[in-house]
Amino acid sequence: MRALKAERRKLVQLYAQSQQELSKANDRAKKAQREANRSHVELVQLQNSIAYPFHYGHHEGIPKDDQETDRSAVRGG
Repeated sequence: MRALKAERRKLVQLYAQSQQELSKANDRAKKAQREANRSHVELVQLQNSIAYPFHYGHHEGIPKDDQETDRSAVRGG
């Protein structure tokens, strides 16, 4: 009977320990996922700013008449 109680106590301790380790691993996974998401957002923003510079404020250095020329060239007129 004592052996069974000791074994049960040991199993309960192992279970508690494994739950703590699982919780820590889940926290690390969440942090890693957030970092991956943040990096992906930065990548997409960079790609978009390169692909669509007029939508991201990079046209400010170009005079207005040059912008119109650029647009008409794109429109074919």
